[in-house]
Amino acid sequence: LAALGRKTRRLRVSHAFHSPLMEPMLDGFHEVAARIVPAAATVPVLSDLTGEPVTAEQFGSPDYWVEHVRGTVRFQDGIRRLQREGVTAYLELGPDGALTAMIQDCLADTAG
Repeated sequence: LAALGRKTRRLRVSHAFHSPLMEPMLDGFHEVAARIVPAAATVPVLSDLTGEPVTAEQFGSPDYWVEHVRGTVRFQDGIRRLQREGVTAYLELGPDGALTAMIQDCLADTAG
């Protein structure tokens, strides 16, 4: 993407999430995810896989979470959707704030 003139930045992460390098762990992850019974969300959760709110069916599906580990994250699309809906405060849930710092960049690209 950098060769096409797009702004890029490498993320510092412990694993190659959302890449083919995750393939060897997907079956085991599915087994673990299948044993978890999540509570219903009390606030809307936007999926960066679909750009849409996560449904109760998706939230409880191990297949959805496997896809979340392996699939492409559409982070900027999700942030821009939230912006269009009037959201002005953002919360990243995860082991660290790897994406939080990029929110302003995603929003800044829409100015002008």
